[in-house]
Formats: sequence, C-alpha cells, structure tokens
Amino acid sequence: MPKPPASPAAVLRWGSLTALAGGVAAAAAVAGTRAWALTSARDRIHSPGGSPTVEAAVVLGAGVLPDGRPSRYLAARLDRALELLRLRRVDVVVVSGADLPGADEPGVMRRYLEDHGVDPALIVEDREGVDTYATCRRARRVYGLRRIALVSQAYHLPRALAIARAAGLDAVGVADWSVRTPLMVADRNVWAYGVAREWVAGGKVLIDLVRPRREDDPEHDPAVQRALAHARSR
Repeated sequence: MPKPPASPAAVLRWGSLTALAGGVAAAAAVAGTRAWALTSARDRIHSPGGSPTVEAAVVLGAGVLPDGRPSRYLAARLDRALELLRLRRVDVVVVSGADLPGADEPGVMRRYLEDHGVDPALIVEDREGVDTYATCRRARRVYGLRRIALVSQAYHLPRALAIARAAGLDAVGVADWSVRTPLMVADRNVWAYGVAREWVAGGKVLIDLVRPRREDDPEHDPAVQRALAHARSR
C-alpha cells in the first residue's frame, strides 16, 4: 500500500530541523576557518619596524578613488610598504590588485609609490590579484617568492596569512592600524565592517582551497626576480 502523505506539521518540522542543522554546520565551518586563520597568524603579525627581513612586500589591493588616488585604506597599506623599504626589511614591492575599467589598482599603487620616491624598477605589478587567494597563489607560483611580508589592515591579516601558508609561502603580516581611529565616524564603521566581513569570508577560503581556478596553473613571470637582481646590484 502507498505510504500516506506526510502531514503539513511533519513537513514543517522536518524542514525546520534541516534548516537548523544547515545553520549549525555553516556556523561551525565559519568558526573553524576563523580559528585556523588566527592560529596561522599567531606571532606572525608585526609593525614595519618589527618585521623580519624578507624577499618582498606584497601589498594587497583595496579601493581606488574616481580621481585615480588610492583610498585611505589602500594608501595606509602603501605607507607601511614605504616604511619597510626605508627600514630595508624588503628590497621589492609587489602591488597586487584588480585591473578594472576605471579602477586600475596596481597602476594607482605604483604611481603612489613612485610619487614617494621608490625606484620604479623595484615595483612589480600583479594585475591578476583579484583577491587574497589569487595574490598568494601567484606570489608563490607565478613570481617564485618564498618569504614575503603581506601588507594590509590588521583585521585582514589572519585570513591572508592562513591562505599564504596554504599556498606554500613563509609569510609574515605587516599590519596597518592607522585607519582604526580616524576622525570620521563613517571611517570607524568601515573598520567594523571589515572585521565582520572576515568572519563571513572564512567560508570562501574553504571553497578556494578545494576548487581549482584558472590561476592555479599559471605561467612563471620573472618580473620579481629581475627586480630583486636590480635591488641587489645597487
């Protein structure tokens, strides 16, 4: 005999339990990836003056303004890279970001550094650094780097360092805190949003690590090695 159809109450109960189980699993995954990120970053986040000497600073892209200037957050990251250069903690700076119509992050970053006196031969543009995962994978597999300083806001670095480690890099983080205490309330809200976003982004890390992308099989680019050779010849 055919089974009698489930009652509406039973269907509702089953749907609620399924949704609850899914929510618990998602929350556990997010918490787990955040814990993994924090563990990976333990004792590896520094100020520019406290950073060890590494091959290159890799500055992670952020927004640019319509007039072609870097946003406050991106300018702050570039200022930390300038400090690393002045302190001789790095020889080369890789500016990694998205190259979009009207928002050429690597180009804007290069101009900022050059305007502050950096030798153009010491700057390498990574125009396919569309996100943190792509930047770290390309630093290792395209540019042949091993020891780097990832430069970003402090809240972003635990996840970035976890991804770098998974990509085979020996990375430290150089943190910017300067935009955390601005005069404008709106800027403080941007920092709070960034902190919250890092929890949500944990799920994306899991997807990135298990799902191949086009940039997972890149061609080698000798640009960084040429820049390092130039730095060492001066």
